[in-house]
Amino acid sequence: MALPWREDGFNPAAMSLLIALLLQAQLIAFVGADPRFLPQSHIKKQYPKSSASSHCWGYEPHCSKSVALSHIVCDDEDSVDPLTGKPAEEAFFEAADFGYVKAFVDSLTNFCEPRSQFDSSLTCSENLQFCTGRNLFLNFSGVSVRAGGAKNNLKYSMDVLAEGEIGGKCRLKKGPLRDNFEYMAPLQSWAPELRNFVETKTPVDGSDSPLCDVFISAPTIVMKLDATVSMYHHFCDFFNLYASLLINSTFHKDSFDLDVNILVWENLDYQSSFEDVFNAFTVNPILNLDSFEEKTVCFKNLLMPLLPRMPFGLFYNTPIIDGCRNSGLFQAFSEFVTYRLGVHRSAPIDARRLRVTMLSRRTKYRRVLNENSLVSALTATGRYDVRLAHFTHAHPTFVVQMQEVRNTDILVGMHGAGLTHLLFLPDWACVFELYDCGDPGCYTDLARLRGVHRVSWDNPDLVFPEEDKDARNPHRGHAKFMNYAFDEAEFVRKIDEAAELVRQNKVMKDTSPSRNKESLSTTKLRDEL
Repeated sequence: MALPWREDGFNPAAMSLLIALLLQAQLIAFVGADPRFLPQSHIKKQYPKSSASSHCWGYEPHCSKSVALSHIVCDDEDSVDPLTGKPAEEAFFEAADFGYVKAFVDSLTNFCEPRSQFDSSLTCSENLQFCTGRNLFLNFSGVSVRAGGAKNNLKYSMDVLAEGEIGGKCRLKKGPLRDNFEYMAPLQSWAPELRNFVETKTPVDGSDSPLCDVFISAPTIVMKLDATVSMYHHFCDFFNLYASLLINSTFHKDSFDLDVNILVWENLDYQSSFEDVFNAFTVNPILNLDSFEEKTVCFKNLLMPLLPRMPFGLFYNTPIIDGCRNSGLFQAFSEFVTYRLGVHRSAPIDARRLRVTMLSRRTKYRRVLNENSLVSALTATGRYDVRLAHFTHAHPTFVVQMQEVRNTDILVGMHGAGLTHLLFLPDWACVFELYDCGDPGCYTDLARLRGVHRVSWDNPDLVFPEEDKDARNPHRGHAKFMNYAFDEAEFVRKIDEAAELVRQNKVMKDTSPSRNKESLSTTKLRDEL
């Protein structure tokens, strides 16, 4: 297995990596997984045993339209996208499903052509938003100088590389490359880096190249990250990494292999409460710009994935056609991450007693002032298994948080990044955004993408805001900078509304042991109790 390079040939993380691999092997044995460590949905579609049109995700050339659109649900089957005139489900597929992947695949262009099998190559999508290269060099000798000699983070910097500090031995198409510099921004494309690309006559295909201080044979993924403190923004990174592996699988079927390096495009150590999610993508330590000590590094295979703030990218501020939901791409992402992290549903699936998890905020604002009384009122009905989850950045571990959410039927929380947990709810679940604080679109759209129901508070007379008493607060009076109390009876009624959506979900009906019994409407449940 290829480990990150160190000059004396010894890697101090080798022991921890060995332990990680042993744990991974145990997990594979436990779940009876394919050696490629992928859920069955991925095995079937990544490695189809036949060319049948049903064995596909939706972005492949052979995939039939009926299969690609089969999972999408639109409220009005005859509606059309007012901008394109296309049927609503096609518009949703192209913007928010595997059609999103297909658009990048279809636009792939070679910008540096190899003259032989040993030469370099650079292939990118339109506007350089996704790139993959072979036998490329990156010169990190200027990183320390550009960081001012001190530990000033180069995050969001567009000047990490200077001209001539990235390139390869191939025929560079300078004009076409330059024509794709439109999105010259840190998190919108790789143009800030690739504007410095040069063609060299010196081979970079091995450790014996005079250009290479270091040669990395393991595939390496370079990532420019959004705000890693926010679950919402950091999961834009993880989601686009996943989508990029799908794009890359058009070249390499084993793109989901775990023996890859991830190089974060920053000069400080990567730290995040969500760092365990990287275990779904690699067994190696996360590298950064300082990992190579100002060396010139040659990479056999280099991947520059989709970025979190691309115009019309997913899923930050993405415009999505109204009335449609259930993206197969988001469902596949959820399956992939939960499978690789060992997160599974362990609680009984029973429509007669749904599990409700309420997220407790410990921030200064958007706290639920009477959360304990709300939980008590809901528990007193006898209809729900209720948990108040005190999730923080430090405790419990993020994988434990995911496990709790996976065992939830109704997720309740105030508007905030914690609602990003809805990505890992079971397919039949509902998220109750207790109060949207004047921003209803964000988690409505994310719930639609994931394919789960969403409800929110709709009676302004039964919610009681508490304004910040600090007159110096420039945001005083804004809905996102207040705390709230809620009417208990109305809270229970909204949970009952969410519960009915869960019980009527086809997946729940097909899964719950009570599916062949009498109707489980809220009214009948109350009569029985």
